[in-house]
Amino acid sequence: MSRALYKILVDDLLRKITAGEIAVGERLPPEAEYAEQLGVSRSTLRQAFSQLEAGGIIKRRKRGGTEVISNKPVKSYNMVTNGFYDVLSVARDTLLIVTDIAEAASGTVAELEKLDTVTDQWLVCSGCRYMAGQAVPFAALEIYVPKHYSDIELQVGDTTASLLGKLEERYGVTAGRVKREISASLASEKVSEQLGLESGSAVLHLVTQITDANDELLEVAVSIIDPARFNVTTDVVVGG
Repeated sequence: MSRALYKILVDDLLRKITAGEIAVGERLPPEAEYAEQLGVSRSTLRQAFSQLEAGGIIKRRKRGGTEVISNKPVKSYNMVTNGFYDVLSVARDTLLIVTDIAEAASGTVAELEKLDTVTDQWLVCSGCRYMAGQAVPFAALEIYVPKHYSDIELQVGDTTASLLGKLEERYGVTAGRVKREISASLASEKVSEQLGLESGSAVLHLVTQITDANDELLEVAVSIIDPARFNVTTDVVVGG
């Protein structure tokens, strides 16, 4: 089977960028003009641009054109889930670096206000999650742990897979249910700087609630994720 034309174009453009024929920082011609130069349709060029942008090679801006921003594709995290424990795989496969530790009350955090919990006070762990070998994080997090579970050894600058692992080790608890809600939002100036995005860029807003077998809340994690570097594939077999 022959390869799609846009994939061939992606490889050709990436080769030119890697070789320096197209320099990092260079602005590419307008789409209609560039498509004509390359001898392809505008839709083919747009498909190629979409893949290059997802790989962190180019950046398209409204009324600002298309700029080459890197000569190396940026890794993305691919979460494949086919069972309960795979849902927690992001903590297994990446690292969280703690940037701040504080306390908060339920009424001060939108994601906590409507939760039915036995506490109104929370330990708040802020941090960024990284893939191995990557200098720029793909997610910024605020993780909320009920105050009665806050006696865990954790300091600013620590690197850990997850807070859940520390709760399991310290208190002997076990996750029994994971509930996730995902939506789109715009990145704040702080998060944009952390993730290497422009202020106001579209991001994924992921809220994860982890409870034990008795449905008691163990953790609420609010993650702001660079959508170009995060993929989810679900493959669940029912019955059998």
